[in-house]
Amino acid sequence: MVHRRSLPLLDTRLTGVISVALQPDYSEAVDDPIASALRQSQEELRRVLATNKTRKQRLVEIARDRLAHQEYMEARDSLDKNITTVYTKLQKKDAPKSIKKKKKGAGPANDHAGSEPPQPPAPIPCPAALGLGPDVDNKLVIPDTLKDLVRTRKQWVHAVGGVFDSKQKESLGRIWGLPPKSVFEGVDEEVRIALGKDKEKTDGGGEPMQVDNPGDSAVSGKQVNGLH
Repeated sequence: MVHRRSLPLLDTRLTGVISVALQPDYSEAVDDPIASALRQSQEELRRVLATNKTRKQRLVEIARDRLAHQEYMEARDSLDKNITTVYTKLQKKDAPKSIKKKKKGAGPANDHAGSEPPQPPAPIPCPAALGLGPDVDNKLVIPDTLKDLVRTRKQWVHAVGGVFDSKQKESLGRIWGLPPKSVFEGVDEEVRIALGKDKEKTDGGGEPMQVDNPGDSAVSGKQVNGLH
C-alpha cells in the first residue's frame, strides 16, 4: 500500500498575506505591446482618412470651377456664332451684284454705231462697311438685332467672365492652365489642426470627429476613441 506524503499545512495568517500580495493592481494603466500597436494604427488611420478627405474636397472645388468655366465658354461661343451669322447675312445682302457674262457671239461688231461709251464700274464698297448701310448723313448704321447680340455678349463676359478672371488671379491654374505649385499645399497643416480640435472635443467629453471611410465601415469613431 502506497502511503502519500502529507504536505505541511500553511499558517492561515501567511496564506492571507500571500493571496493579497499576488492580487494584481488593476488601477495601474498597463499598456501591452498589442494595445500600443493598435492605438498607433488607429491614429495613423485617422490621419490618413482626414488627409484623403481634405484632398478630395480641394479637388472637387477645382473640378466644379473648371466645369462652370467650360459651360461659360460654350455659352460665349454660341453668342459669337450668332453675331457672326447675323453679320454675314447683312454682308451678303449689301454685296455688289456680279456682272453677268456676255452671251457667246456678242461682240463689238454687233454694237450699234453711235452708242454711248461704256460706263466705268461702280466703286467697290469697303468690306467692313457691308451690311452697315450709311444713313442720310453718310454714317454707318448698325441694325438693332446686331446691337442686342453684341450688348448681350458684353454683359455676359463682364458679369460671368469677371468672376472666373478674379479666381484665376487669386490662385493661378485654378480655372485654366497648370498651377505653378501643388494644389495640396497646406493640407497637412489643416489635418493637424482638425485632429487637434477633435482630440480636444474628445478629452472634454464631446463626440469625436466622424471621418468618412468608404473602404472599411467596421472602424467607427467610437471604436477609435475606446482605445484611448
